[in-house]
Amino acid sequence: ASMIREANLAAALERMRESGLGRPHRLRVDPGQVDARLVARDGRVSRVRVTPGELRTVGTGPRLRGRSGIAYARIDPAVPARLVRDAEGRRIRLLRLDRFGWRAYFRDGSVARG
Repeated sequence: ASMIREANLAAALERMRESGLGRPHRLRVDPGQVDARLVARDGRVSRVRVTPGELRTVGTGPRLRGRSGIAYARIDPAVPARLVRDAEGRRIRLLRLDRFGWRAYFRDGSVARG
């Protein structure tokens, strides 16, 4: 089950939200998993990996001061699937979300913004 599909990404985001570890500072989405840096209110950073049915904390990082992460309500889980659909036959490598928005990275080296 591809994590790029809207329903699977929505479930991964919900699992992150329910973890209580904070808001996403960055997301990296590929077909097999979602990797995220989550920022808690006190600035603590947790690195997590979400695969279908599981969230694992894979590390921590230094506190981020003055960064609150992206509100879950502002993340549209349909965007990655749309970027892939609009790719005109290019093969996806990964997608990233940060404070500047979504970017899709393709195997041919091209990048699309969403």
